[in-house]
Amino acid sequence: EHMEATEVVSRFMHEATLAQVVDSPHVAKVFESGQVDDTLFLALEYVPGWPLSRLVNEAYVAGIELSTDAIVRIAQGILSGLRDLHTVRHPESQKLMQVVHRDIAPKNVMVSPEGRVCLIDLGLGRSPLREQHTRAGVIMGSPGYMSPEQIVAGNIAARTALFAVGDILWEMLAGQRWISGGTAVDRLVAQLNHTFTDPSGYKGRGSAALDAVCRRATAQVAEDRYPDAAAFIDALQQAHPLQDDSALRALVDAVGRK
Repeated sequence: EHMEATEVVSRFMHEATLAQVVDSPHVAKVFESGQVDDTLFLALEYVPGWPLSRLVNEAYVAGIELSTDAIVRIAQGILSGLRDLHTVRHPESQKLMQVVHRDIAPKNVMVSPEGRVCLIDLGLGRSPLREQHTRAGVIMGSPGYMSPEQIVAGNIAARTALFAVGDILWEMLAGQRWISGGTAVDRLVAQLNHTFTDPSGYKGRGSAALDAVCRRATAQVAEDRYPDAAAFIDALQQAHPLQDDSALRALVDAVGRK
């Protein structure tokens, strides 16, 4: 047990130190990490604004429609954060650090009053503990946003995170949950047996081109998804060139006034 605890602390400090190298406007900055007695800690940047989960819910309650421009801008912001995480290099060796966000979900995405989209809670502080728990059969991640390979084998890679973004994009376009109701286990099972339907068929938002983007991003087989976040961003731009760059800020303003 002592050796396992030592390994947890060592891996936490290693990952947290690497996280401090990440410098992106779309990823909450890690300023400091350490240990006080038996408690490990991270000092993170404070990101003002709304968690995406709350922003979307408040808009729904207030009867405020999410424009396609705002939706695409949110997805692009999340993907920009992932692109920066996946391509950051070690300051000394210049090797890719392969930082992977372990829990992409609306609760872990902040949208600022200025329309800045930022990833928070990288899962770094809990990842060593979670990996220890995973060996005992506990799956890490948010049910409803986890890829099939993450559920079945606990595999976490760049394309795993892209699946979650496709899931979030689908929900915003369709105006409903990708996987809804039931216990966590029910949702995990439903995710493995999910059949894709075009999001444009629900709220009439989006287009056939955005339907195709969602379909590829949420492919059951990882190799069928976009190869990386940059390719996903390019596909979104081609499917829906932004007409109103202020749409996301206007959405945040409208929700904030309610």
